[in-house]
Amino acid sequence: MVKSVHNLLAILNATKNPTEPIFGLPGCLWTNVVTAILGLTVLMMFGIYWATSGLNQHLALSYIAAEVFAPDPSLGYSYWLLLPAVFCSLTNVGLIELRRYLLEKDPPPPTIKVENHSDGTIFLY
Repeated sequence: MVKSVHNLLAILNATKNPTEPIFGLPGCLWTNVVTAILGLTVLMMFGIYWATSGLNQHLALSYIAAEVFAPDPSLGYSYWLLLPAVFCSLTNVGLIELRRYLLEKDPPPPTIKVENHSDGTIFLY
């Protein structure tokens, strides 16, 4: 098993261009895209399960505590902590794409005011 993984990585190393590391900006972009997609998938799966399974009506704590403690059924903090993680991944994708746009944008043309330099010097641009 380990030998086959080693062979696969050796072939991948020999065929790919080593100047395109996976940990560069393209790798960071695609890692954030995959993270956002998987995070949304987990949010949807847990939310659908919560809504359809009846789990929100059968909390073990309310039966164990002899109905002294009446909890309010909710999705839990883990579900809501996943939302900022997905938003951060999407924000990273947006920032990387904004960086790409700003780097590829043509710079404004230079403005030359000859009246400020009327001493006869030659401008080389």
